[in-house]
Amino acid sequence: MAQLKRNRLIRPLAQSALLLDEWYQSPSGQRLLTETVPALTPWLEKMVGYYAAHLATFEVDNSLLAQSRVRSRLMVSATRYSDSHLLCDFLTLPFATESLDLLVAHHVFEFVSDPHEFLREIDRSLIPEGRLIVIGFNPIGAQGLFKLIQLHRRATPPWSGNFYSPPRIRDWLSVLGFKVEQTCYFSFPMVAYKYGTGIRSKIPQWCKQFLPISGSLYAILALKQVSRLIAVAPKWNKKLLKAKVVQPTT
Repeated sequence: MAQLKRNRLIRPLAQSALLLDEWYQSPSGQRLLTETVPALTPWLEKMVGYYAAHLATFEVDNSLLAQSRVRSRLMVSATRYSDSHLLCDFLTLPFATESLDLLVAHHVFEFVSDPHEFLREIDRSLIPEGRLIVIGFNPIGAQGLFKLIQLHRRATPPWSGNFYSPPRIRDWLSVLGFKVEQTCYFSFPMVAYKYGTGIRSKIPQWCKQFLPISGSLYAILALKQVSRLIAVAPKWNKKLLKAKVVQPTT
């Protein structure tokens, strides 16, 4: 009964996507978008392969995956957008097993109804040694603090989402055998404001240097590890080789 009651409170993903997309059109959302691509470019430049998918719960373009050297790039959404290649339920991804070299989950864990099932779908879709990039709101960053303040707006995205901390996401990934390679934070407070050459103009630099976990967004880079079987040659018993040879008899 409690499970049924909790499910009724979950907003449909398509509806949350439209509201989150509306928020990303605001100045705050645009600032986060402009800082996402430069922050993840060092990772994406090293990505190679045949197929990559960018799963997002709002409208995004191909600028993020364009930084990689993956041949085919797919934009996957929960609702129809101008740049979307696929529309699907994120809990049942329309990809063949072990078919993707790279998958980017952009604000999906915050709004999907079952993050564990979504993570299992990711594990199924990625090839061995494939890579996953998770982008989410930092619960102890600027957006996380705003969520605590916005009491009257918690029913609308992004404040209605579940802001999972990076350590929690890393624990989920480790259970499925993923190796977390890097975690970065970006979009620090007051970075969009210009205060001349005063002390306040250095606040974003100080936050990045001395308090890196204060970034509004975080990104996790993980590698799908697969156990490999190594053939071991049999060990011959040297005592058998030293035994006396018996002449054959008829």
